[in-house]
Amino acid sequence: MIFIIDLKFVLGHQHNRLIAINAVALEGKPVSSITIMDNLSVHQWLRGGEMVLVGSHTLPRENNQLRELLTELQQNHACCLIIKYINNSFELFPNLIKFSEKIGLPIFRLPKQTTYLEIMNDVNTLLFRERQSRHLAMLDLIHLLKTDNPLDQDFDYLSSLKNIDLYKQDVQVVQIIFHATLTPSQRVRDLYSSPVYNSSATP
Repeated sequence: MIFIIDLKFVLGHQHNRLIAINAVALEGKPVSSITIMDNLSVHQWLRGGEMVLVGSHTLPRENNQLRELLTELQQNHACCLIIKYINNSFELFPNLIKFSEKIGLPIFRLPKQTTYLEIMNDVNTLLFRERQSRHLAMLDLIHLLKTDNPLDQDFDYLSSLKNIDLYKQDVQVVQIIFHATLTPSQRVRDLYSSPVYNSSATP
């Protein structure tokens, strides 16, 4: 879980560019990508974890249709909805804001002066760098768990990544070595078979 890139982390690098419309917890909401909504058939293109950009002119005007759209986004695991107000006639009514909070879908407003391309480039660059650094950190962590001669620089790198002092953590590692490779059937048997006790054995 420590290697999840969540919405709170991503927004922390946007320098208040996105304006929150509702109040929903951002921590723990994984971000997979950022995309533009070009049609309302959410189930056809949403894969989960997307920050969804949309112009206000694309959204339905009817209250019930907007409610259905928000529900679909939440059910298909959208990370958040970012609305760029193209015209001043669009309004997200208070009852819809409360509904979005109830279902846990964060909604933001994108200022007119900010283009889709700007925010998409920023988010994609951030996601790429974070995935790269966290992948290297995972490799470093695996190395630490396997090596008999860990180096200080490995601990320093992991500590700096998550702002945790690994030197002060109590960790116990157990290594299990199998003397023979078990077949799948043998593994199942060992997992689920009852142990056999010798009733004649003395305590």
